[in-house]
Amino acid sequence: ERFERHVLFSRPHYFVIIDDLEAPEPATYQWLLHAREEMQMDEEAQKVVSIKNDARLLVRFLTPGGLSFSQTDEFCTPTAEPAPAQYHFTASADEPAAKRNIVTVLMPHRTGGEEQLPETRLLSADGGLAVEVGDEIILWRNLDADHIIWNGVVSSRRVAVYRRTGWGGLERVFQSSGETVRRAKMPE
Repeated sequence: ERFERHVLFSRPHYFVIIDDLEAPEPATYQWLLHAREEMQMDEEAQKVVSIKNDARLLVRFLTPGGLSFSQTDEFCTPTAEPAPAQYHFTASADEPAAKRNIVTVLMPHRTGGEEQLPETRLLSADGGLAVEVGDEIILWRNLDADHIIWNGVVSSRRVAVYRRTGWGGLERVFQSSGETVRRAKMPE
């Protein structure tokens, strides 16, 4: 029914990928990554690292319900000609669902730069997803929702990005199509 991949690049640090998936009936879904070197998987932490010389790519999965991981150096379809060794990583949503969002944050960095990478987490929001990466909050509205509501922010935008300010507020960094972005009145 639907496969939409949304990619947001926040210079110079990270990419957020949201795969919006829908099937005509409940199905399982997979997210794939291929590399020439074996990847380091940590299913409990929901992350995988691809390493090539001094370059690294950390992929964090923030998918509701989590994913199971596997990796192989075999091709699912044999190649006609000899191919260099390759590794194939699969993150699987094992519980069938008609709709699913797979949320990943990709952070390229150099060896030794892991400590400077921002923390990531999925936040609670109504009408969509809220992803926190360091001091930035990415709001992503579901297609079937008129608004997304997170922490007093109400937005009809499909995607809106905010950055936490030093004084505890939020400043808007980016917004896509839509009409409304406002602060909701907070209960006293």
